[in-house]
Amino acid sequence: MKRDNQVMAPNSNYDFIIPWDKAKLASGKYLLKLKADDGAGHKWDFRKGFVIREKDRALNEEALLLPKERHSVLKSSLIVGGLFVGMISTLTFFVIRSRKKSES
Repeated sequence: MKRDNQVMAPNSNYDFIIPWDKAKLASGKYLLKLKADDGAGHKWDFRKGFVIREKDRALNEEALLLPKERHSVLKSSLIVGGLFVGMISTLTFFVIRSRKKSES
């Protein structure tokens, strides 16, 4: 993967997002290889090994490019709204029916 026009200040940290195709990282050993250049002839090669353990599975939940599994506010609103309309309809039906029975 190649990224152009990225900016980084000297002596700083840079969060470089690596797409995992929305797949969770399995437990195991990994090696990150990163090459950078400033376009003016300066080049850097980084290699960093890391391990994902079973207990580190929470990292998958924090991954920036994974879809978040969360409860939809719209879905909840539609369900509550549907229940409310259903209750009002049922109440209206019984009120109208009781009035018709009183009139006869």
